[in-house]
Amino acid sequence: MILWDRDAPTSPFESPLPTDWSGDGEQQQFGDRLGPNDLVAAGREPLARQVGELRLRGVDAWGWLPAKSDAESLAAYAADHQADLVLISANDADLIADLRDLADRDDPAGRHRIRVEAVPA
Repeated sequence: MILWDRDAPTSPFESPLPTDWSGDGEQQQFGDRLGPNDLVAAGREPLARQVGELRLRGVDAWGWLPAKSDAESLAAYAADHQADLVLISANDADLIADLRDLADRDDPAGRHRIRVEAVPA
């Protein structure tokens, strides 16, 4: 399970993780799946706690801090990680609609379409 922080990109000029402009070696410090310690180092303690709690319950949980929090970025990340299901808060109706639209457009035959489901907020 990968939890993501939709609020990670704070502005078009900031990234939640080190970039090419960061100090030497900082960018290589983080992958695209972040454990609790990585999330704390990135200043995302609440997400780190959630990942840690899931791990204590036996779930293989990670965090993701996207550079952009749009449907295209989420769909690309899910496809890169061969996800079959993406759960989105019911409060994010626009994101759900955008993801479903992308899935229909990318694979109209439904051969390996990522399923998008709304969950209670």
